[in-house]
Amino acid sequence: MTARFISNGQPHRALPVTSALCTAVAARISGTVVAEALQADPGGSLRVGMPSGILTVGADVTRDSTGAWTAHGGAFYRTARRLFDGRIYVPHSDRSMAAPIARRRSESGQFRTTR
Repeated sequence: MTARFISNGQPHRALPVTSALCTAVAARISGTVVAEALQADPGGSLRVGMPSGILTVGADVTRDSTGAWTAHGGAFYRTARRLFDGRIYVPHSDRSMAAPIARRRSESGQFRTTR
C-alpha cells in the first residue's frame, strides 16, 4: 500500500509513526478506506510505501459478538542501519575537561575505543 500524509498543507516526507499505526489498525477493520484499498487481508504485517522508503507495521484488532472493533496493540518494524558516521572536533581549550576518546573501525567492521 502507498500512503501520503499532509502536515501544515504539505505532503509529509516520511510517515509519522502514529499515523502508520492507525493505518495498520484501519487495514484490519472491514469497510474502512484502507481495508477497501487493499486487494486482500494483509494478515500479518502491512508494508506501507512513502517517499522516504517503506515502513512495515502491524496491528492486533478483534471484533466482538456485538460487532464492535477493538484495537489491542500496534507495532512498527525498523531495520538496523547506521544513522551517523562522522567526527567530532573539540577545541584544544576544552580537552582538559575530559580525556579524548576516539572510536575507530577495526578491519572486522566493529568499533573500538582508544584514548
